Amino acid sequence: MKGTDDMSRNNTGYYGWTNYETWLIEGWIKNDEDIYDDIYEKAKYFKCDPLYLSCYILERFSLMINDAIHTVNNPIITELVAAAIRAVCFREIAEHICEEVKYDEEIYKTLDTEDDICDTPDW
Repeated sequence: MKGTDDMSRNNTGYYGWTNYETWLIEGWIKNDEDIYDDIYEKAKYFKCDPLYLSCYILERFSLMINDAIHTVNNPIITELVAAAIRAVCFREIAEHICEEVKYDEEIYKTLDTEDDICDTPDW
């Protein structure tokens, strides 16, 4: 019997992402303002190079997860988490964030003056 999650899966992955693990990490990034802002700024710093950005995202999550795993100290949980992290397509996440950065930069370029940016009245 298929579960309801099976309806969201198809030959292209999970909700348009490579797999569930990638979708989960990307969603978590988007829902944590501090992490998203940090990664967004790194994308600009790396000039939207998905290779550098994906390595940065992987390193950041590896450190966070490593700290959490050591507090649990359970080998089965360690192996399960490691397997899930290996399944994440960090490059796909990096490419998606780079697309957002490029889109935002294009929007910013279309603004003519500082008044358009600030929305301050002229009084």
